[in-house]
Amino acid sequence: LALGNHGSALRLVQLLEMEMAFKENDMRGALRALNNVIALPASQWQRPELIYVAQASARLHTASPSMETSQPLAKSVSALQAWVLQSPQDAQAWQVLASSLAAQGRTLASLRAEGEAQLARMDFGAAVDRFRAAQDASRNNSPQIGDHIEASIVDSRLRFAQGILREQFLEKQAR
Repeated sequence: LALGNHGSALRLVQLLEMEMAFKENDMRGALRALNNVIALPASQWQRPELIYVAQASARLHTASPSMETSQPLAKSVSALQAWVLQSPQDAQAWQVLASSLAAQGRTLASLRAEGEAQLARMDFGAAVDRFRAAQDASRNNSPQIGDHIEASIVDSRLRFAQGILREQFLEKQAR
């Protein structure tokens, strides 16, 4: 292609290549399309690339786990975690983070991210359900590094979501 110094046009072409590879279920091709983005520090990734890289790396790692597939997955998980700290209402980012954490085998963190996605969608009942599932997982599975912190966050977020549900119930009763 003769795109020369047209960075924005090149970016769009790369995103299109990524999307086409996704439609063909070619996750290696999808990641290859954004190879130059993956090479950058994750803090420089823009949101569309972040979402695509995370989805493709999670699907690829789930299909064929290896050191090669775990590196872009770990980098995208880290970038997503930073993203949702800055944009906690981004339900899609939380959901992609949940899938990525699940691909890493981090069940408790994945369930918490699913709960956060439901909070961002303002579906407080579903958030309570996900946080309760996370509590059950923390009780029934052998803990991983950092799970005690994650479990504390889950407990706090569950109380928060239950409080909102209680307020909504009381508002309905008052009408």
